[in-house]
Amino acid sequence: SPLGYFYLSVIISITMALLIVMNADLVFQGQNNNLHLAIAAITATVIAAIAASIPTGNIDDPRKSKADDESIESMLNEAQRITKTGSWKLDLMTHELWWSDEVYNIFEIDPELFDASYEAFIDLVHPDDRKHVSQAYAESVLNHTTYNIIHRLQFSDGRIKYVNECCKTFYDEDGEPKRSIGTVQDITEKYQTQLALAESEQRLQSILDNTTAVI
Repeated sequence: SPLGYFYLSVIISITMALLIVMNADLVFQGQNNNLHLAIAAITATVIAAIAASIPTGNIDDPRKSKADDESIESMLNEAQRITKTGSWKLDLMTHELWWSDEVYNIFEIDPELFDASYEAFIDLVHPDDRKHVSQAYAESVLNHTTYNIIHRLQFSDGRIKYVNECCKTFYDEDGEPKRSIGTVQDITEKYQTQLALAESEQRLQSILDNTTAVI
């Protein structure tokens, strides 16, 4: 529907703007990265939540409805590809998990061979991060808080990716959790840039300290 397109366009524009600001700050300043990552992650989660709830299509014309749905899906997929941000939804009643195409891309899993599953996800999480990831999500559901975490993925060839996950859990009138809707963003390049800047600053500080000591 026109309203759906409007909301979607606004949300994508806001997210892109936030990510541009975040990238610029990482390159030119190297500061306040955690704040920008949090803003981008939470905004991306809003995209997933609203995209899952806004009405689309034209009920009077099924063909128009299908075309509208396909167009919006294409826009969402392109936005996720550009920002390296996938979305997911977990039904806490049926334990059914859904991943967007970009989640499969980030996890490097073939959707034709493997279904979305918690087991497939946790197998990719770095062994040293698994307990923290599971505990952080469980506590967010229990305490009705936003789940926001940066952790590593480890692949069979030894490669490491850094991802930022964020999600919001929705509850029924009795306070029982019904579903979680969230995002996972590949921040490997940004995170490695941040680490390189920190190491460079440490080396410079060490040189200055040694120079001062000699003088």
